[in-house]
Amino acid sequence: MLGSSIFLVLILRVVVVKGVDKRHLNLADLGSVRGSTNSQSQKPPESNGSTKPSEVKNKIPKAQAENQTNPINTRRAKEVDANLYVNDVHSDSDSGIYMDEEYTNESISFDGSPLNWSLFKADEIAGESFDSRMLLSGKGRQQEEQVNELADALLEGLLFNTENSPQEALKQLLADVHDEKQDSDHDFFLRSAILLASEKVGAGIHSWQVYTHKKPEGVDQWTWLEKPSSWVPEAQAAAAKHTETAFIKALNLAKTHKEEQVIAYKGGFGAGKTSHGTEAFGYDENNAPLFKGSISPDAGKQLVRKTMPVSHNSAHVQGSNVSFNLFDGLISKKMGTIVYDSSLARSSDITGLISKSEAAQKSLKVVDIVRDDRARFLAVLARTVSGEDPRIPVSFLLSGASMDRAERCKCFNTVINSKESIVVDKIDKKEKTLSHVYEFHCANQAGSDRQLLFTLHSDGTPDWNITKNMSMTNIEERLTSQGISYDGTTNQFMLIDSKENWREVMKEELRKPVSELVAGLSNEEGKIRTKQFSSRTITFDRAMSEVSIEALYEALPLSMTSAISLEGLSESFSVLDNNDLDNTLKAFKECSQSPDGKGMSYMNIPTSLALEINRLLINRPDTWQDS
Repeated sequence: MLGSSIFLVLILRVVVVKGVDKRHLNLADLGSVRGSTNSQSQKPPESNGSTKPSEVKNKIPKAQAENQTNPINTRRAKEVDANLYVNDVHSDSDSGIYMDEEYTNESISFDGSPLNWSLFKADEIAGESFDSRMLLSGKGRQQEEQVNELADALLEGLLFNTENSPQEALKQLLADVHDEKQDSDHDFFLRSAILLASEKVGAGIHSWQVYTHKKPEGVDQWTWLEKPSSWVPEAQAAAAKHTETAFIKALNLAKTHKEEQVIAYKGGFGAGKTSHGTEAFGYDENNAPLFKGSISPDAGKQLVRKTMPVSHNSAHVQGSNVSFNLFDGLISKKMGTIVYDSSLARSSDITGLISKSEAAQKSLKVVDIVRDDRARFLAVLARTVSGEDPRIPVSFLLSGASMDRAERCKCFNTVINSKESIVVDKIDKKEKTLSHVYEFHCANQAGSDRQLLFTLHSDGTPDWNITKNMSMTNIEERLTSQGISYDGTTNQFMLIDSKENWREVMKEELRKPVSELVAGLSNEEGKIRTKQFSSRTITFDRAMSEVSIEALYEALPLSMTSAISLEGLSESFSVLDNNDLDNTLKAFKECSQSPDGKGMSYMNIPTSLALEINRLLINRPDTWQDS
């Protein structure tokens, strides 16, 4: 057993095994080169002088003194100091390990626990340079290299353990780490290295054992959670917890809506999918919306944003993967209705969902929710720092709007062109027909009065939803507002203007002050947005000294500078062209010099700028009234 009584010889040099490249050590290598623990030798790598045993020995008191500024490292330094001594090591030609004669009289050894040695090794490799936040961000190349180096060092250290296999030794070391209940960068550093070392030698240590200490429920269903190389380190904890809670909510929805089908909510940010889904699925016995049981990439993205310091793009990718994998796991289960909530902008997204649904012997129903893009953008602007809904970059909003508009007709036609099929149920062995459905719900040009316009079916023509309040003329007007026409001779939908550059159209709209876009809303929504955006006012402590972003930032009060950094403010202004930038800064300067001290609200600045400032707020300025 690995324990405090085992005598470990730690060679603080690169161990060179005859005929074995340390980067590719495997279990056979480890077994074949194991030698006497009383007589080990090593050959130094090409000289850089940094890890010569005598020099390492001399550095230890200095390192201990430096560690005394860190309460966690101080205890560790004392343990290391108590267990450190120098022992002569002699050459042993039969051991398979050798040492350059220059160093045969010096080596560092420890009479103590493997944990103490491992933490000492972590200190030696990383010192104070290891930053877990950099590793988690996906940008810490140095930290990744340090974890890899420590993983190799752990495996090499196990060469001197004559009783346990590398697998057993790693598991015992992990148990020792948990028993110590440490909480430091080096503890996280060591746990990450143990996980990587386990992958290298097939020790079978799971991510939850390293990070969460609790086995995920239904682990047989979510095997993707247990593949450490799929994740930014320590994302397993957040993903496992999200999967657990999302699964429970999905089951709650499915037991109320027992039909075996897949429902996919399609629509851009701020389109109104949540409000429609809440109305459609109702509430549970605790008055919680059952639609919260839908699987949403947005929920995964928000999870990643809140648990890891990553860029928006990294959160988009990592968060989406969390939700994609969970949805793929759920869709194959016989549990009732499974709901997916996403933008689904591309026709290939619909094709993929049809394939997955058919593989699970289920029909697909797409619920497409559409409203005017200007109204959607204002709905995103209304989102708050502490809210659940993500604040989206202008570039994402423009790309999404353009993609939605360009691909929507293809999405319609994908379902029209799909074929009904008859399958034999895998469980009850009865035949059933799979037929896919597409509902198109569209608001008016003011972004309100959402109505179902038509329903599409596999191999069918549109079922127009003509009612007392919705004539065919009304339906055609709303389709035209979305750039859509229908050809009855071919039973296909098409764009009215295939060359339309909707991104540029919307980019021009976002140059306008927020007040102009609010004016295009319905009276009811316009009043709500006016109240919200008027309360978000940028005030000044002093007049701007010049027309520049730096001067603007210097003139802001503490309530604003504590809510957004200079870098964040500068990035916000980057969405403006030079002319708009100059004019907006001049307007801010004029406002800063005004004796009334009212400041400038979102209503009076370009919508694109307001969206970016709102997105990059770290917290809500305490002078703002909305939450």
